[in-house]
Amino acid sequence: MLRKQEDMLKEQEDTLRKARERQSREQEDMLKEQEDMLEEKAMEEEVERALVKARLCKAAESDLEWERRHDFDGENVALVHRECNVAEGPVMPTQTTETSPPPPTTTTTTTTTTTTTTTTTTTTTTALV
Repeated sequence: MLRKQEDMLKEQEDTLRKARERQSREQEDMLKEQEDMLEEKAMEEEVERALVKARLCKAAESDLEWERRHDFDGENVALVHRECNVAEGPVMPTQTTETSPPPPTTTTTTTTTTTTTTTTTTTTTTALV
């Protein structure tokens, strides 16, 4: 009889241990699922920020191109150097360069390089001799 009670007690202990282990695994799974959801949300937000920055860079590039094409007064268009970086905050002008009117024998060449994360616009002025 004592042996039977010991067996029943061991069986109950095993059942409780298994129930605790199952509950612990379920909690770990829930935490992992929440972490995955938060990580996915952060990635979606990062992608959205990158898309917004890419649109802003493209708009700035288009504005500069429009100004360059519609500059009929013979003066150089003031350029704002913009560099887009996905890891940083909003796109801000980093440096403004104002140039004086070129001599009559000067041409302006604008080179624009675009990638998915960085847009750089530079202006080179050369004198024709």
